[in-house]
Amino acid sequence: MYGFKSIATGIPTVLFSLVTSVHADVPHHTNLTSYQAGDLGQVPTQTFFSSPVKAPIYQVNKLDTDKIDDTRFLFLTGGYDGYGPSIVSSKDLSLVYADQGYNFAQAAHTATLYGEQVLVVYAGDAVRIYNKHYELLHAVTPQGDLRGAVADSHEAHLTGDDTVALVVGRVETADLSAIGQGEAEYLTNILIQEVEPRSNAVLFQFDLRSYFRVEDSYWPYDGAGPYHFGAAFDLWHVNSVEKTAAGDFLVSSRHLHSVFLVDGVTSEVKWVIGGRRSNFTDVSANASAVFRWQHNAHFTAANRIALFDNQAVFNGFCTGDEDGYGCSRGLEIEFDTRDWTYWVVNEWYHPQNLVSASRGGVSTTPKGNTLVAWGQNPMYTEYGPNGELVMDVQRGQVLALDHGIVPVIAYRAWKADWVGMPTWPPSIAAAAGGDGMVVYVSWNGATEVEKYVLFTSENITKLNGVGAVTAVSERMGFETSFQLSEKRRYARVAALDRNGTILGYTMAIDTVAQKTLDPGYPIDDLITLKKVDRVRMFGISVLSYGAVFLVVVFTALLALLLVRGTRAGIRWGYGGIAEYKRKTSQFATQMLHIIRARKGHGDDGRREVSEEEESLIGEQGKHE
Repeated sequence: MYGFKSIATGIPTVLFSLVTSVHADVPHHTNLTSYQAGDLGQVPTQTFFSSPVKAPIYQVNKLDTDKIDDTRFLFLTGGYDGYGPSIVSSKDLSLVYADQGYNFAQAAHTATLYGEQVLVVYAGDAVRIYNKHYELLHAVTPQGDLRGAVADSHEAHLTGDDTVALVVGRVETADLSAIGQGEAEYLTNILIQEVEPRSNAVLFQFDLRSYFRVEDSYWPYDGAGPYHFGAAFDLWHVNSVEKTAAGDFLVSSRHLHSVFLVDGVTSEVKWVIGGRRSNFTDVSANASAVFRWQHNAHFTAANRIALFDNQAVFNGFCTGDEDGYGCSRGLEIEFDTRDWTYWVVNEWYHPQNLVSASRGGVSTTPKGNTLVAWGQNPMYTEYGPNGELVMDVQRGQVLALDHGIVPVIAYRAWKADWVGMPTWPPSIAAAAGGDGMVVYVSWNGATEVEKYVLFTSENITKLNGVGAVTAVSERMGFETSFQLSEKRRYARVAALDRNGTILGYTMAIDTVAQKTLDPGYPIDDLITLKKVDRVRMFGISVLSYGAVFLVVVFTALLALLLVRGTRAGIRWGYGGIAEYKRKTSQFATQMLHIIRARKGHGDDGRREVSEEEESLIGEQGKHE
């Protein structure tokens, strides 16, 4: 995408003492009482100078960086009002990527499609699949006899067979006399459909009405369907589907209080756990494996299922026994089809005791921790293998309300590695700062940026090459800023990876006119990142490093020679100097020869010592 050329041998350093690089992001909030009271607003958000993207201001109650899964990124989706999808640094929770062009989005995560890692999200009435350049590859929607219907926003599942499993709602009429209603009433039926993205071929379809009865639902008749389905009776409300390695489909129906397995060939229901049609008996103490209004069911082993157990349809803080329901939790159950029993294996509660009216999810991180998203309560927690809480992060206020649409949600969360290489360049902005100025830089979606290098000049044609380098900084959050104590007319920034390769560069900014300009040439003339780092850290030139190196070497050499002279019995007076010179001149010559020969070779700046040099050292050692 961009090339890198390293040709310089030195760098001007006069400006480095005039520049400070700082973290431009707003710090995390740590006062829970203040955050929950709304002192920062219902959904605390920060803005940036160099990008229109908005980022969360998190309330961080706990972040044990030694115990969290250090997989690079968190994949989150805020739900409404343009708050998702997003990629967040696991290390410091700084924003890395956000696509805020959709009013509503859910279930952002990574997956593999046709051998390529992709980013998947439900947005714009479709399951959208992007490559590492954030280019849209596919927008998958219902096909076949469901063409024109809208896929439900809860699910965006890519199967291991390079297909997409959709949850599709369709308004139909049905006989509801079994629940005291009319014989031709509207309801929202749910169908599961598997679609191949390239051909849009339908490979599998299952209709819930083929097995479940109207009276199986726990949802009251006057309960309308969510989102796109209008006023029709929402009796099933399917919110997750997973295709297994065996080719079957695990389905979660919130309003049936059930998860069930559908045969991927015959479309027959193999078994049901939970609800009125359950094939299993809970053998846990106090029936603690019973779940209600659940989300995000998926296999964690051949006979284990994890899910988010909402327990209730109201929201807020939980006392532990609201009208017979418990607090929301992450739940893992194990089942046995020989005696048709199931029981609790693991459960994860929020430290503040929450009940979440809707949404929520549980995932296992790549290194074995458990990540819980708390749905209508916009919070995320992570637990170690032993259940220890290692992360507790809050995205907004906890609101006491019934099931409904709230400004921001925490519906599912994943940790994963990801390489994002945007086709767009980094962004730059500048503002006055006392007698100097501040230059801001960010690059939405670029995951490999380690450093930013600032170039300034009074001439727009000279924003390239080491002569224009003013400062270098680590990437510090989503937006990094350089504070200069002197004004410069033009500025430009290059983004470097860990090896010092230029990944991209901004437009130039006219700091007086406050507008960006295309200078008409790339940044491709830069010293290595290692040398730039040295300048930034110590404020001296690369050539000065050579002088320092020589001083250190000759000081050490002098000390060595003095010690050798003392051992040889030299008396350190005027007469001893001649003797000292005679006995050590040969050794000094040999050492200098070796130092010169070693300079500038190999990965560490040295080469192997020749046999001749080794013999010289060996001969000298005989006189020690």
